[in-house]
Amino acid sequence: MEQDPTDFDLPSVIDNALMLVRELPGRRGIALGREIDVHVGMIRGDERKVKQVLLNLLSNAQKFTPEGGRIDVRAAVNEGLVEVSVADTGVGIAPEDREKVFEEFRQVGTADKKVEGTGSG
Repeated sequence: MEQDPTDFDLPSVIDNALMLVRELPGRRGIALGREIDVHVGMIRGDERKVKQVLLNLLSNAQKFTPEGGRIDVRAAVNEGLVEVSVADTGVGIAPEDREKVFEEFRQVGTADKKVEGTGSG
């Protein structure tokens, strides 16, 4: 996988991703939370790929979070590295399926949990 590392402001990228997905959760009564450690700022990485990963995670969170639920994005410095997480109050992934989610074009869970999508989320 080819990368294009640059220096960019991670909090701005997170805010931009949240702004892009804000409409659907708002219509479904899903709260969006944002918690960014004050030590998180400029990082070096492939900004485009970081944005895409964030949007994919947020898209999945929207699909699987029930009405009235919550989606939280957090960024913090952990042992000298920046850790970004997206958590939601959706059904989650069964322990036996967790390794499978890293397989290309794979969706896990039972049929009643599957949701139509583009396959990119």
